[in-house]
Amino acid sequence: MSAPEPGLSADHTARFFHETAEMLLVLSCDLNCITASPPFCIFTGQSSDLIFEQPVKQFIYADDWPNFSSTLTALRNGEKITRFDVRVKMANGEIHHVDWSARRVDDTLYCGLSDASEWLWRDSMRAAHQDILSSILNREDLNQILAAVCKHMEVLMTGPHWVVRCEC
Repeated sequence: MSAPEPGLSADHTARFFHETAEMLLVLSCDLNCITASPPFCIFTGQSSDLIFEQPVKQFIYADDWPNFSSTLTALRNGEKITRFDVRVKMANGEIHHVDWSARRVDDTLYCGLSDASEWLWRDSMRAAHQDILSSILNREDLNQILAAVCKHMEVLMTGPHWVVRCEC
């Protein structure tokens, strides 16, 4: 009797893929979707059937397609790609920044994704706060302080969580 091969069985691998909380996407080398984990489907607002009917290009923000395509071409050619940022279109029309990592095994690309929109927003919010606080701490006149606030108003009023608070 031979010893069992190390690693997970095909059943365990499939179960892990469909039970994971991570966004995973498997692509063919011609960039068509082979399968997607349920969190990816939920994130994009697309049904798994619809995802498999479309090439991945349908989910990538048009301005990012050239960079995305060239990055995956480099991956197909054997280069190692550990991390790249691409905007993804949601079913509801929103655009989210997504961090991708990908590996090629034979003719298949295995991708792990994470939503980067919130941390990008937090960085923008932090920069806005620093700019406004610098104006205040430098004892700039009220017009300059208000100009700093106006400059960052879009960042201050948008994002995943926003609160307007006025203290006198």
